[in-house]
Amino acid sequence: MRRDRQAGNMSLELAIMTPVLISLFLLLVAAGRIIDVKSRLEGAARDGSRAAAVARDPGTAAELAVTAVEDTMEGTSWCTDTPEVTTDVGDWGPGGHVTVTVTCDTNLAGLGLAGVAPRLMRTGRATSPIDTYRRTECGGGRLCDVAGGE
Repeated sequence: MRRDRQAGNMSLELAIMTPVLISLFLLLVAAGRIIDVKSRLEGAARDGSRAAAVARDPGTAAELAVTAVEDTMEGTSWCTDTPEVTTDVGDWGPGGHVTVTVTCDTNLAGLGLAGVAPRLMRTGRATSPIDTYRRTECGGGRLCDVAGGE
């Protein structure tokens, strides 16, 4: 009786390809999680910059940005610590803009094997314009209009 030369090859192929396919699947899940984290950080920065853009002065703008970011990120488990919020009001005034940057050390637990939890520092940034026709504080407690006059 002659034995087929192909016998058992399919089992061997399956044994070799299964770890490769599982690794590819885990890589796709990790990439999706990283993209989701980046998107959520940019959303929090967007909410912070919008909140800061309606403030009357730079100090209040920074406070409103932090509050908006904390409200947006409340209940998230992937940010391991309190997010760092930086508000750039260098171009403060009517027609200017405000930029908010949110930085967070993210925990990608569940993607690693045997208790290994990868951690990445991720950043989100957003800029919002300050309305050209609104009055803002221009220094010394004075309110300025669009032309910079009182």
